Amino acid sequence: MSYLRTFLPWIVFAVVPSSQWQWAASAGLVAAAVLALLADGGSGHSTASLTVRVAGFAVPTAFTVRHVAAVRARAPRS
Repeated sequence: MSYLRTFLPWIVFAVVPSSQWQWAASAGLVAAAVLALLADGGSGHSTASLTVRVAGFAVPTAFTVRHVAAVRARAPRS
């Protein structure tokens, strides 16, 4: 079951259609954040598991930040 929790942000990201990658990244970020809040402190996890967990949080965060920056760059300035 811990593998499912580790890969859940990636599963959420993969379920959303690729044409909506911005929403997929945001949903993956939310899933990673919720899992981080519910985590048991990381005790007893292997290095590989922790690496996937960190990447599951970092990649959706980077995609979401990139999307927000792109939207702001296209927005008309008043």
